[in-house]
Amino acid sequence: MENLVGSAVSQTPTEPQTADTTPSPASPPSASNQTSSEEKDSKSPDSQLETLCKTMCGKGLRSYIVSKLPEKNTLREELTKALELAPNAAKLVLSCMGDFFAKRGKAFDKDAQMIATREASALVLECFLLMGFDVIDEGVKEEAAQAAVIWRRRFVDERGIRKASTMDARGLLLLIGCFGIPQFFYNEDVRDLIRVSNIREISTALRRSNVLMEKIPGHQIAPGIILHLPLSLACTPASSQHSNASATFLGIVKEMPLRLRNILHR
Repeated sequence: MENLVGSAVSQTPTEPQTADTTPSPASPPSASNQTSSEEKDSKSPDSQLETLCKTMCGKGLRSYIVSKLPEKNTLREELTKALELAPNAAKLVLSCMGDFFAKRGKAFDKDAQMIATREASALVLECFLLMGFDVIDEGVKEEAAQAAVIWRRRFVDERGIRKASTMDARGLLLLIGCFGIPQFFYNEDVRDLIRVSNIREISTALRRSNVLMEKIPGHQIAPGIILHLPLSLACTPASSQHSNASATFLGIVKEMPLRLRNILHR
């Protein structure tokens, strides 16, 4: 009897087990993935600018700045921060400028693209000063000095610095404010650049320029320490009318209208 029962039990077929094909509900995205996505979205407007600076793409940076000029205030803030990401910000700034400053002809004063390029170049130089920097490679300084000399020569050959457009003169003033005053620049050149450049709009950047501010008498760099340094132009002009080229910057400042002096000393 027991053998029959055991045999019956052993021969009872087992029910086949079917796989559960019911789809499981999708798991919600983790908080970390969601946060990462949000951060990526929030950075997307600036990623192109940051990439251009990191990769030292001067031409691309110039095109980007020109396209964003209608949003100049926002662009100034973003560009100042982005330049800090460049391996060599000084070199990038010069590359971004290009060689527009050497191009001659009054037609360029009415060319929309050239006007925008000049404004973009002035802005990147302004942002470079606002960013602040310690050391600039000698090779980059030399390149900047050559650019400044060519730029000045164009002014002289055309109508003189006093007849230059505001943005054109501002670009050269910011260039020497960033990289130094090269040979063959006279006191009158710097004075005229300051007068023509509408410095009220760039006064914050100019006050960050050691090249200019250390040469303005009465500029206080620390409590009780006031600089009265000569303007080191190191030039030996052939004409006797420029024999005072090594005079102090005091002469330039005194000849400025009071409103200009007050802007620089604020």
